[in-house]
Amino acid sequence: MKYMIILMMVLSSAVSAYPVPKMVMVGQGEMNWMFWKLYDIQLYTADGTYQENSIPVALSITYAREIKASQLVQSTVDEWKRLSLDYKPQWAESLKKIWPSVKAGDRIDFIVNASGQNQFYFNQQMIGEISDPEFAPAFLAIWLSPQTREPELRKILTGESNA
Repeated sequence: MKYMIILMMVLSSAVSAYPVPKMVMVGQGEMNWMFWKLYDIQLYTADGTYQENSIPVALSITYAREIKASQLVQSTVDEWKRLSLDYKPQWAESLKKIWPSVKAGDRIDFIVNASGQNQFYFNQQMIGEISDPEFAPAFLAIWLSPQTREPELRKILTGESNA
């Protein structure tokens, strides 16, 4: 019984360290490619409203299919290039070390906390961070830039549309 209580305390502290539940969802949608659903995505802020470059902010992606980590990283780099962002190659190298391959039901959260730290969580467990303050705006731009590949999804995530 004593061990059960200690285990419950450890699990409770690990869950409470996961910051997304303390935030308010701004919007949610899904990303599809051709006929396939790739993932569900939600945007969270402290008060449930989105303002560009405001922190804290969280982007949560729950995958609907298996995707290799290398494909996730390459897609990210491709979007930075498509958006003509001045990304740093070391970001991709860091992501290769942080991100796992995913399967249906897995969730990756990207959180910029109130201190400006960039953190990644996989299924609610922290898996790494990128300390460069320029990383968060570049990463979030994939979905939140006016030039995003999916402008309707951007509107839904940012609360501009309730569709």
